[in-house]
Amino acid sequence: MLILDKPRRYDGKSIIVPLYHRGHMSLFRGTKVWLCLLPGREESRRIPELVVSPIDFDVWGDVWHINVVLQERKGVVNDVLSAIKERRLNIVALESSSMEEQRLHSVEMIVEGRDYSSHEDKDSMTRSTLAGADLSSLRRRLLTLFLPGLDFVHSGEPRLKIYRNRNLFEARNDYYQALRIWDTLGGFRPVYKPAELKKATDLHPTNGTQTEDLIEVRGARYVLADSLTRVIQLPTEIKESLNEELGRIEKPEAKNRRKYLLLSETDDRFLRAYFFSSASPIIAPIFDHEEKIGALEAITKQLRRGGFNILTSLTRVYEFGKKGRTEFVLEPPDDTVANVGDVHSQLKSALSTTRLISEFKLEVSESGRKIELGGGLNEEAIQDPDMASFQSNPGAVRFRLLGDGETVASRLTELRKYYEELIQKASVPSNVGYIIEQIDFLLKQVSISDGRDQSAEFSIFISHPFEDEAAYSQAELLAREVGFKVVKGGKSLAGGRTVRQGVIEQIRLCTHFLGMWTDKCPRKGKKHVPSSWLTWELGVAEDREKPFRLFVHEAVDGKTWSFVDDIEHIKYGPMDFKEKLRAALEALYDEQTNLHARSSR
Repeated sequence: MLILDKPRRYDGKSIIVPLYHRGHMSLFRGTKVWLCLLPGREESRRIPELVVSPIDFDVWGDVWHINVVLQERKGVVNDVLSAIKERRLNIVALESSSMEEQRLHSVEMIVEGRDYSSHEDKDSMTRSTLAGADLSSLRRRLLTLFLPGLDFVHSGEPRLKIYRNRNLFEARNDYYQALRIWDTLGGFRPVYKPAELKKATDLHPTNGTQTEDLIEVRGARYVLADSLTRVIQLPTEIKESLNEELGRIEKPEAKNRRKYLLLSETDDRFLRAYFFSSASPIIAPIFDHEEKIGALEAITKQLRRGGFNILTSLTRVYEFGKKGRTEFVLEPPDDTVANVGDVHSQLKSALSTTRLISEFKLEVSESGRKIELGGGLNEEAIQDPDMASFQSNPGAVRFRLLGDGETVASRLTELRKYYEELIQKASVPSNVGYIIEQIDFLLKQVSISDGRDQSAEFSIFISHPFEDEAAYSQAELLAREVGFKVVKGGKSLAGGRTVRQGVIEQIRLCTHFLGMWTDKCPRKGKKHVPSSWLTWELGVAEDREKPFRLFVHEAVDGKTWSFVDDIEHIKYGPMDFKEKLRAALEALYDEQTNLHARSSR
């Protein structure tokens, strides 16, 4: 769950951390925290970001959540902690509670794994560099230990979850990426440093009875600090890098109008601070409106039309079915406006529609000042981005509601065709493979629920020795005759920076895999053996759970392939190459077709 806030004035030295951000992070006076300063994503409108966590920066890449629900009994918490200790995992946060009339006990913890390693889960250094790392071995071990006392959801899944603290993992990776850019090109310098949470009175003593809080209320006035106010003084290196970046695009006399926005996350237990220069005047308006279907969609539609970017939004019900209130933090439409009054004028123009004023009774204010909306203008339709503009920017996100006569299946089929064409381009998003996998999964679900076959077209990756293009050419023709679309190994697709990455993406995108181990494989003694590249490609396919067959020449050493799974692989000789190859391809195709037909009934 996100804990939101409003923009505060940045004094160039420190940030205020209110109680509602500190409570779930257990940030008390004197707590040591780690600060990591990162650049924004866009050079032209860079918004520096400060990530704050009580966990040492050095282990941000290997921090995990473990949540388990067990039957309540004496000693259950100790049993869980014993299992965690036995695996040498260090607990940095722990919560547990009896629940459901003391029938169950929930244990939630955050652990770091500097000292944990296993053959399958690897070591901490390896996990810290692998985005797809998980703790499968640990989960199996814990399930084995806890199984007799575990609780299960209605679907039969055990209530044990292990997942990575992704926010800290990504922040660490972003830091090292930004550091490499700074080392090469200069510019914004990322920094990480420890700091300490201090009480406001430690930093801003007055006459002994009151303190200044630095929290802006109106203009340049500040409220007095309460006893719960806490402050983080930014280390010198962070201040210097941050202030240099904020001053890059603003006038020197405007630096006292800099602001920061705090966001915290109760699950991952970290804090973010986004910093805004005076050249980008963000606003935090309050929208009062009728609490009814379509109100928020109509408001955000007009904000979109006006070019505003929503940084945060929070909606509350004041009176169910009658009145709601939504608070936004908004970025202005462009960088040319440096005056809050002008931003308010742009907001008024965007929101002055008949529908918002009359139907949803919209009223807007900021800092107690009402923003008078116009007399009600006709709402202009927002055009969906056309396909041409979308294709010109492969990284763009395209959203369009289903049209008349369009179904989920037809949209998914359209999307798959689009992404299949997209991967042939030079530069495409890195997540295309995951998107296509999800499309295929959804198509299978649709076919099962509808009782008919809407599955995606079968495609096959043909792995072969580089020296045997002749065998591959025959396999390609036969595969097409059988009904496969064919993908050849070795070409880097889907944005892969190396051939290896391209092959991984290709295998991920295909539905099937055929390994051709011909007599052009390297010779070892009297027999041939598959190259390490061929066995690696097979390993990638197995890891992706792709249906596969091996098509093996009789001259290839049987010890290298007979142990591969319990599938009946195809062995051939010089006289029956084509016949046996067709048999291997048809076996793959028919097996999957029959399996899908059975699951659809």
